Amino acid sequence: MPDVLFSDGLADPHKTVTFLQFNKGDVATATGVPRRMVHLDARITEELRARLTEIATICALVLEHFDGDLNKTHLWFTTRNPLLGNLSPREMIRFGLYRKVLRFVQEARGQEPPSVS
Repeated sequence: MPDVLFSDGLADPHKTVTFLQFNKGDVATATGVPRRMVHLDARITEELRARLTEIATICALVLEHFDGDLNKTHLWFTTRNPLLGNLSPREMIRFGLYRKVLRFVQEARGQEPPSVS
């Protein structure tokens, strides 16, 4: 797993938020957790950790698709996509539509040609 999103094999909430350049309000909206409950330290709720783990998984899938290239991955997340209602994947996640982004990524990955060894 990319160190950019994970620590000790687990999704790191702080790294995920930093990767997507979210602020506390963005995290609250994206995860449906009240802003006052958004803590990325030892006080993190299980609900927030679970949502951020799902979001980290989306980021990891895209990063893997781009062979770990952070620049390409960030560009993909910040570029408006007509297949996502002309919103960027980052915006979709920020608006709480991360499951729709996950489906989009999974469908796109399903269409990838198999790698030749």
